Amino acid sequence: MAYIVHATDVVEKDGKIIGGIVDAVLKNPSDSAALKAAINAWNMASNNARESAIADNDAATKASYEQQKEQWIAEAVREKDARIAELESRLPQPIPEGVTVRTPLEILGLLTEAEYAAIRAASGQSPAVARWYDMLRAASEVRSDDVRTQYGCAAMVLIGLFTAERVLEIFGVALE
Repeated sequence: MAYIVHATDVVEKDGKIIGGIVDAVLKNPSDSAALKAAINAWNMASNNARESAIADNDAATKASYEQQKEQWIAEAVREKDARIAELESRLPQPIPEGVTVRTPLEILGLLTEAEYAAIRAASGQSPAVARWYDMLRAASEVRSDDVRTQYGCAAMVLIGLFTAERVLEIFGVALE
């Protein structure tokens, strides 16, 4: 009785054969040394082929990972830049020269007792004055370059609650 061991693992890398062909015909099954030698030769060829494939795959995987990493970094930078731009757009803008910005508390503090009493009395009689006063108190800031401030001040001068000079002092709005 004869056993035939045949293994073929030819792997070529950079023009060199790093795996081999193992053929062994064992005429005597009890010749374990020949069988072991054939199996070891085949295992060595297989391991060389496997290690070469792993090395090639590792290089390709590393290159792919490096490329993906660069894409992730670029995307993170784009997202960071977009977030910074959005946050910067929320920052208060510098106040242009000649623009007066006051809080409602500052404005109420600049009113004389007579002006304050006149506004409160007129608020009870005129919905337009009441609305103007409510908007003044609800505002976080009152700006002289805001058209609502300009129209409100002009209306208050027209109905006699303020003079043009007082509007300029309190609100920074120059009426013509």
